[in-house]
This record gives sequence, structure tokens and C-alpha cells, in this order.
Amino acid sequence: MRLRSFAAGTVEIELDLRPDLTQHHGQAHGAVIGYLADTVSAWAAASLEGDVVTAEYKLNFLTAARGELLWARGEVLRAGKRQAVVRSDVYSLSGEEQTHVATALATIAVIGPRS
Repeated sequence: MRLRSFAAGTVEIELDLRPDLTQHHGQAHGAVIGYLADTVSAWAAASLEGDVVTAEYKLNFLTAARGELLWARGEVLRAGKRQAVVRSDVYSLSGEEQTHVATALATIAVIGPRS
């Protein structure tokens, strides 16, 4: 996994879609998509809140994720003292074609101050 961009409240990461990350139909495994969504959600919240953990997230798969690369963007919608609500979107890239493959909404719990 590589960091694409990091700013206060918004984070992007990417991952090469290797064969060992696909399921039997050749598309990205749902757990890989969930990993990307969860990671950008927590990192985006941490950029504003400090030490955090994911309390919950809901992931909607929109279409099959195929291609050479997956990338995700997490954006804090609302940050409070105890939790942050974050939206994340996951995309696949096949050649020049980008496809929005999943979206998630996460509640991120603040467990410690930013150091």
C-alpha cells in the first residue's frame, strides 16, 4: 500500500491489484476493498483527532473491482471530541479507465489526543 496524499481531514492511498488479492472471479476480494476503506477513514480522522480506532463502518459494493490498481479517498464529514464521521470511496484503475467500486461511511472513535 502506498500513500497518495495526506492533508488535514483527507487521505488517499493506493494498492497494486495483484492476483493474490483477487477472488475466484478475478476481481478484488471484498476484504481488500474493506481494508482500503477502513484505512483511509481512520487515517483521515487521525489527521484531525489524534489516536483513533474504527468503531463501525458500512461498506457498499457498487461494481466489480478489476484492473491494475485500487485507490481510496477518505474525507472527514464531521469531527467531534469523541468521534468523527468519515466517508470513503474506493476506485479501480484499468489502463486509463477509473471505476468507482465501493463507498463506505465510518464512525471513528477518538481514544487519545494528537501527539
